[in-house]
Amino acid sequence: MDIAQIVVCSLLRDWAKAQVTAVECQLMSCEEVFMPHMLLPDGHRMVEAAVKLLPKRDA
Repeated sequence: MDIAQIVVCSLLRDWAKAQVTAVECQLMSCEEVFMPHMLLPDGHRMVEAAVKLLPKRDA
């Protein structure tokens, strides 16, 4: 059980680092990385609907 807990923490840390790196390298936006890729009833991804509601970002 102790080993399993260490493994889970390591996986979560590595996943979070990978997500932050993807944002820093501009491979994905912060919204895309941290918002679940759930589908809305109309078939569009939730992140697509949310991005339309956000103000435009300057490049």
